[in-house]
Amino acid sequence: MILEDPPVPLLRRRPDLPLGLDEVVMTAVAKDLRERYPDARFLLQALAPYAS
Repeated sequence: MILEDPPVPLLRRRPDLPLGLDEVVMTAVAKDLRERYPDARFLLQALAPYAS
């Protein structure tokens, strides 16, 4: 169930993507809110290196 199971790592579905992007996504979807980015600005900063 979505609320209980850990999210599937992005690299498991798309192994061609950068490792760092997987880390950004996993942080963004962390079950524990304390492990997530504090706000969208921090998420955008983390995603910036992967924007093309």
